[in-house]
Amino acid sequence: MASDSSEKSDLQEREYDFPYHHLPYLTPRGFAVRYRAMAWGFEYLCYLAHVRELVHSLAPDSCLDVGCGDGRLLGLLGPRVPRRAGADLSERAVAHARAFHPDVEFHVADPADVPGVFDVVTAIEVLEHIPDGDTGRFLRELARHARPGGHVVLSVPTVAVPRAPKHHRHYDEQLLRRQVQESGAVLSFARVEHVCRRSALVDWYVKLGLTRFWFVDIRPLSYAAWRYTWKKLRHADARTGTHLVALLRKEE
Repeated sequence: MASDSSEKSDLQEREYDFPYHHLPYLTPRGFAVRYRAMAWGFEYLCYLAHVRELVHSLAPDSCLDVGCGDGRLLGLLGPRVPRRAGADLSERAVAHARAFHPDVEFHVADPADVPGVFDVVTAIEVLEHIPDGDTGRFLRELARHARPGGHVVLSVPTVAVPRAPKHHRHYDEQLLRRQVQESGAVLSFARVEHVCRRSALVDWYVKLGLTRFWFVDIRPLSYAAWRYTWKKLRHADARTGTHLVALLRKEE
């Protein structure tokens, strides 16, 4: 009986990998909805998993994620990076991050106020949110938190997709290199990659399944769409890539 009880407790514990009780919610008009969905979820997972592989390839002992949001990247990095820290100006985002990842160190702070240096510093889809006059200071802060010989990883949306209203700019490689050079940060480019091509087939499947009236998730098709995204659409070029991922090295 005790073994059966323990097994049931383990099943329940595994369900808390995600706070599923928060999936159903009431809209402002009082209607009940049983799901939450992200139309660009395949693309999001694609560039995030790509960055995870890039960071893991560097085999760092420590990583600071600036603009960490709810801590998703740090959670994906897992214990292969022994020391993980995140910083974000949003108290709400960091509250979620701490709840999801109690083993990670989080700061509600400007990067200038975060202590220490790290093997890798990441800023994933953050630079486009920084006003034009502040990008130099922001990049210098990223470099300051990287140890000599360490790395900075940047991910930004490209000019291949329309600029979102909440973004100050989208990037091509030339603009990103110019901002880094003009910032005075002691960083050199080691690699630049364009990732996440769009596919009419995947876009059609997403649009068909997610409208204002219904959400349909056909698991075999979703699995196939993700495999296709990861295997066929992950690597792109300057014309087709929706995101630009840059690996920079701090001078020793």
